[in-house]
Amino acid sequence: LTGRCRLQEAPAGPVIGMRALFLSAYQRLYCAVLSSVYVLAIPAMYQLARLRGGPRVPVFGSISAVVESNAGDLAFVADVAGPSIHLWSTKSWQWLSRLELPQGGGPAQHLTTANQVLYSSTETERFMAFDFSKSPPKCILEGAGGGPMATLSAEESLVILSKGKLQ
Repeated sequence: LTGRCRLQEAPAGPVIGMRALFLSAYQRLYCAVLSSVYVLAIPAMYQLARLRGGPRVPVFGSISAVVESNAGDLAFVADVAGPSIHLWSTKSWQWLSRLELPQGGGPAQHLTTANQVLYSSTETERFMAFDFSKSPPKCILEGAGGGPMATLSAEESLVILSKGKLQ
């Protein structure tokens, strides 16, 4: 054990459970709890940032997924309320924008990135891809066939598990 961290909403508050975790290639661990995302430096496990709503930043409903861009400059946080995906700069830890997802498709449950594209899969197996090379990101693909996803970093290829089959 090289490091340890206890996450609490208040100094005297109860310890809280994780809803989603993401370990980035840039030695950051994203821990989604309730309506906040704690960003910890690893292996020391000290807090770099806490991403949450506030003045001029929409309040999260409940976090369902977190991912960092391959370049390490952006963090994407899926929010059940809305449903939406929030974008944060990892250089300043400032909120940048919010992507509204289509109503009826459900919140994003899985996120991954490759080649300046954010891939999102919802709880109703809706698949979406957003080009984030420019701001604000633009939806470039939307349809059925979503599921748990991963990217193969060497080729930056996308792998989707949809209806029990790898795509």
